[in-house]
Amino acid sequence: MRARMPMLRQLAAWALGGTWLGLLAVVNAAGTAYGIWWYRAQLGVTPWPRWPLVADSPTSVLLMTLLLICLRAGHRWPSWAAWPLLACAKYGLWTVAVIGEQFPRWVLEDWLLVLSHAGMVAEAVLYAALVPLEARGLAVGFAWLLANDFLDWTRGWHPYLPAGLDPSRAAAWGVATTWVALGMVWGASLLRRRGLPPEPAGRAPLEGG
Repeated sequence: MRARMPMLRQLAAWALGGTWLGLLAVVNAAGTAYGIWWYRAQLGVTPWPRWPLVADSPTSVLLMTLLLICLRAGHRWPSWAAWPLLACAKYGLWTVAVIGEQFPRWVLEDWLLVLSHAGMVAEAVLYAALVPLEARGLAVGFAWLLANDFLDWTRGWHPYLPAGLDPSRAAAWGVATTWVALGMVWGASLLRRRGLPPEPAGRAPLEGG
């Protein structure tokens, strides 16, 4: 384990570096804009107060963009950091699982959606291992996911599903990926609690927002 410490320190320095954070924030912002455009038909018939709960992935990526901007600006570790990490992990996993139901009948758009949403999961796990997370942040993020699952599958606020997909299967994936996302983010955060990796140079160890 100790042999991996220099590599993990380098990963922390790279992933929390200003240049990379700025670039990743731009990529996430562009992904948010594209996601809203992708949902345009459904949002057009949805009351605007529900948009953040219907367009799940764009909302998650927007929250991640705000987190990256905070880190880039040198702010204290936000107490709400776990919220976008949980959301990106959950909706990245859910989208991959739902589109995976259609494999191998994928078209180019399906491949692109799978790759981009897998990237959301990877991003969430990476920063869960690097950014201090608070228990209250995890609780708020998890409560958001549970509430969203409830509204999605009891009120029909979920995104449009692929043709032919049984809604009960999509709902099952929804509930399952909420718990898997919690396990992934929490598990990644435990690496940091064990000292892997240490706080980046130039930043004081901060646990609050």
